[in-house]
Amino acid sequence: MRRRQGPTKKLAPTAAIEHACEHSYGDDEGFQLEVDCTTCNGAHDLSSRKCLAGIMNALVETSAPEAIILRRYTEKRYRGEVVGWMAACAAELASLNRSLAAKTESSDRQCRTCRASKENVLLGAKLALLEDPMAFMRHSAEVRKDLREKLIASAGRCVAAPDCIDQVLEGTRLRSEDG
Repeated sequence: MRRRQGPTKKLAPTAAIEHACEHSYGDDEGFQLEVDCTTCNGAHDLSSRKCLAGIMNALVETSAPEAIILRRYTEKRYRGEVVGWMAACAAELASLNRSLAAKTESSDRQCRTCRASKENVLLGAKLALLEDPMAFMRHSAEVRKDLREKLIASAGRCVAAPDCIDQVLEGTRLRSEDG
């Protein structure tokens, strides 16, 4: 019996949450984002987290549209409050992306490798936004508390971690009045 060469299982490709959906812009009934969902195996609906993340990543590149159209076999059109909410999520994502791009390296090696470093905190906030935009936008104090606890626990014995994390989170939507 001859053994097979290479992997024994086919791995299904997955869409990363930083993936922007294939899209274009139209102006049939005002400025609208048109998303081609024919190649996606997702839900084709804004109730899907994968769909939300793909559309938010597409919206980061432009101004807020008046409508979002998802096209597959049928066309789903979103307007009004939903589009405004998606635009707010995209604006927060753009802010996190800019903060990550503008990061400055600390001269202290321990701070650069700490889980409470600015880059790690911003990446954690970005991941929280892309994984559950609804919770991120509506319950930011709870998301902040959870993210803060996880980062402090992973920072080990760094006594400055809580202050570093709070300082970075102050610049994001995850700021809270309770400190």
